Amino acid sequence: MDILHQHDTKTNPLGDDFNYHEELKKLDVNALKQDIRDLLVTSQDWWPADHGFYGGIGRNVVAGGPEGAWTTDPTKWDMGFFDMLFGHEWEITKSPAGAKQWKPVDIKEEDMPTDPEDPSIRVMPMMTDADMAMKVDPS
Repeated sequence: MDILHQHDTKTNPLGDDFNYHEELKKLDVNALKQDIRDLLVTSQDWWPADHGFYGGIGRNVVAGGPEGAWTTDPTKWDMGFFDMLFGHEWEITKSPAGAKQWKPVDIKEEDMPTDPEDPSIRVMPMMTDADMAMKVDPS
């Protein structure tokens, strides 16, 4: 395990005197966030921003893969994911972007996750093949 504690100069290119913590305090986080947003919505030769914003902000954004919530309270550390997975039967469907994902069969509206922007709206939960592998053994 000693090999993990060795530090090559490649892992600290600015040298031992550089204080990452102090330099981070100087960072304008809001400007950095705006730069990232601008990058994600502005097409480049190497980045076609044809769907607008790929970062997933906004209810009507279409990303490239599975889309939806896994639990009714995604910011809480609880058993919600497992309650959702094992508490319902699931069927295969496609995301708005065409990715394969699973949706529950006959889920009650009160059991659906809330929309991240408007808690008065309930949204269909989803699971991936990896999630379903915990519930159903394909063999």
